[in-house]
Amino acid sequence: MTIQQRHAKNRYYIWNNHVLSAVEPHYFSPTFWQQKNSIVGSSKGRNTAYFIDYEELQMVLRRYYRGGFVGKIFTDQFFLAPAHKSRAVQEFQLLQWMHEQGLPVPQPYAAFYERSGLFYRASILIERIPCAQDFFSFLLTKEAANMEREQQLTLWFNIGVAIQKLHAAQVYHSDLNCHNILLDNTRKVWLIDFDKCERRVGQTSPWKNENLNRLKRSLEKERSLHPSFDWHDIQWQALIQGYNDYTQSVPHFTPS
Repeated sequence: MTIQQRHAKNRYYIWNNHVLSAVEPHYFSPTFWQQKNSIVGSSKGRNTAYFIDYEELQMVLRRYYRGGFVGKIFTDQFFLAPAHKSRAVQEFQLLQWMHEQGLPVPQPYAAFYERSGLFYRASILIERIPCAQDFFSFLLTKEAANMEREQQLTLWFNIGVAIQKLHAAQVYHSDLNCHNILLDNTRKVWLIDFDKCERRVGQTSPWKNENLNRLKRSLEKERSLHPSFDWHDIQWQALIQGYNDYTQSVPHFTPS
């Protein structure tokens, strides 16, 4: 991977030169991609992410927005910080490092920072995992409900393995929940949304358990809201077994 950087007046770009030969401001505008009929979908939460198919690239475009009360006033504006400390560039660099380590995360393509007075705005383009859906959506499907018990437990085990890979690399995920876990059409597990995430020290630090507890709370919350969102303690136990048993060779999970 060759990473390129460019400074312009009040603007900064960083991108993967193996994917994009150059970047321009309009690459980070949904309107530009709409005019090219390249937007094939979107994911709406606090931040809208646009799914883009352009030539041979499948990408996700995400702009950074504030949350909470402050976000109602400043929306996508952040108090001024150097480009390398902006949320977009930090997420790009963390994703780049994780991708180079072989972790199950999407590849970063480009990030954009623009200064305006005492504020900055930022966006990021990342790889879109083909034919993927988030774990929350998957658990609502008939496919999930009709899976054999061994298949179910193996899937949960593999999610535990993916999280342990992240933690073994000392990566803290600030919002590990069932929406930020993806399954592709081979049921490979991917982890996404690394805004405000970072590498931390401490092999047995409390933040690792806090990550797992946050994920469990998200599952419990969705189960309380959606009657068809069906999971049980034995599945969570399989996830914890995958997390605890992970080695570089990744053991085979055989449910009892």
